Amino acid sequence: PQVKLALLRTVVHNPSELDKLKKTLKSNLEALAHTALGELCALIMQTCPNKRQIAEILGPYLLLDNTVTDRKARSAASTIFRTIVENCYTLFDIPENSVQVTMSRRHTQTRTRFHAQQYLRLFFELRDRKYLPIVDSLFQYHGFVDIARGIFCKYFMLPEGWRSELISKQKSGV
Repeated sequence: PQVKLALLRTVVHNPSELDKLKKTLKSNLEALAHTALGELCALIMQTCPNKRQIAEILGPYLLLDNTVTDRKARSAASTIFRTIVENCYTLFDIPENSVQVTMSRRHTQTRTRFHAQQYLRLFFELRDRKYLPIVDSLFQYHGFVDIARGIFCKYFMLPEGWRSELISKQKSGV
């Protein structure tokens, strides 16, 4: 918040700084887009059994405007994206097999924590509003399974999505 405020003050008092800020933001976004595209391509290479077909389906959506209906343009986009995917390790300087492990672990942890907290907030809004302020603390100091056990003991029910998450954790041995 303080950094944003300082940037706003700078731009308000010196409008010429706005162009410099735009260039910096554009450069940062381009770098992020490049990284994201590289990770997507590597993820396709490492996890999809039919890499070629997936790349050909995604190509037009990623490389063309959604309004383009020309069959040749869509075919070219498919071919281009398939080539990018097949050569992603070289094009994006990504070591083979590194993206799958890192991305899947990060994605699973983020997805579980985010949805669990959101659903617990909704649950407390409906059941017991006095516990809303401690939702973040619960996840900071306790594991998902322990929180679920406590919720079930008190309310004899679980927030939406928690049952299936517990089942998947049990299957994976957590």
